[in-house]
Amino acid sequence: MSWPPKADHTANPSNASLRILTPHGMAAIAVMELSGPGADHVMAALAGTIPQMVTLRSIKADEGVIDEVLIVPRGSDHFELHCHGGLLVVEKLVRRLAHLMNDEAITGRVLEDWRHPRRHLPEVETLWGVQMLARAHAHGLAKWAREQQRMLDAGGGCVEVKRQAQWLCTASAGLHRVMDGQTRIALIGPPNAGKSSLANFWLGHPMSVTSDVPGTTRDWVEQTVRVISGDLEIAARLTDTAGLRQTTDQLERLAMEGGIGTLAEMHVILLVMDITQISDPQHLQAEAWQWAIHHGLEDKLAAVPWIAVGTKCDLLAPSTVPVQSPRGPAVWASAQSGLGMAALQTQVLRVLAIPQMLCHPVIDTTQSERLNHLILGTSDAEVRAILDEISSADMGIF
Repeated sequence: MSWPPKADHTANPSNASLRILTPHGMAAIAVMELSGPGADHVMAALAGTIPQMVTLRSIKADEGVIDEVLIVPRGSDHFELHCHGGLLVVEKLVRRLAHLMNDEAITGRVLEDWRHPRRHLPEVETLWGVQMLARAHAHGLAKWAREQQRMLDAGGGCVEVKRQAQWLCTASAGLHRVMDGQTRIALIGPPNAGKSSLANFWLGHPMSVTSDVPGTTRDWVEQTVRVISGDLEIAARLTDTAGLRQTTDQLERLAMEGGIGTLAEMHVILLVMDITQISDPQHLQAEAWQWAIHHGLEDKLAAVPWIAVGTKCDLLAPSTVPVQSPRGPAVWASAQSGLGMAALQTQVLRVLAIPQMLCHPVIDTTQSERLNHLILGTSDAEVRAILDEISSADMGIF
């Protein structure tokens, strides 16, 4: 047998995937991953055999020896290659693998991803986010795939597996957004309802100028705040908008229109009302909805989850302040005393469905791509094959 042996292209080795796991730059060691259908044939062509245990091989190309490479088998179609971290060594090894995979274009894609990597995981903003990533292995995609296999073995259908995969992709995208600190919350309501005071209290320092003069906030202002409830803590972007009212002031009108324009981009809307201006505090949500209808915002509130917030409750007689309900439709708060702020943050996390998200794994972009292939699978056999690939390889993040 000539060395290295030619790849068996009848096995369609180009279905395998290749990526570099270590960051771009000079290093002592670089690690790349070869996985997927046909990876074993590519490895046999590269190393002269399919390693069953950790093996050191001298890898050659037409121009001579590339490097001494440590090959670590992770599964029947899953291998890691550890080589010296010089940039030229890595590039030569990628080119050799691309040739054996019968897809020279792989070289450009792999090296481009290496030099300019996509961010596979969120940049967590809180300790809770770090803990979520730490749990990703135990609650990872491999575990999910094994659960789906058991469901199929019990007589379930692949249509249900695809539905679960679609839901998992959606839930994971939501978790990435939350952990990245990209959740957006808007404060809207009448002028002088206490929106800016509420925002300032939440932030812990002045975010907007406040006064008793309606129309003081002339533009929407955005800052990062912490939303905390028990052990959960996320970072979010809080937007304080100009109060809505009839006005002839051109700048104020433009500020109001700008605030309304941001509502479609929000994940939660807090409709803030001065509770001292409501005859019966128990009717806060109904009053807030009527105000929204009057200003033509009902479509906005129908599309984005919203919470009615009654401010200035410290000005009410204690006997008239309603009892907070942990799952109720409205929250009573005071920016002066802090009353109700904990309840408000709990409500925000609830409408964001954070507790439900925690039941599912955090998956990276590569894993999401595998799920999309599963969703688009044209046969039960293809769906089962992808589940086998995911479950046999430890695709947890850590």
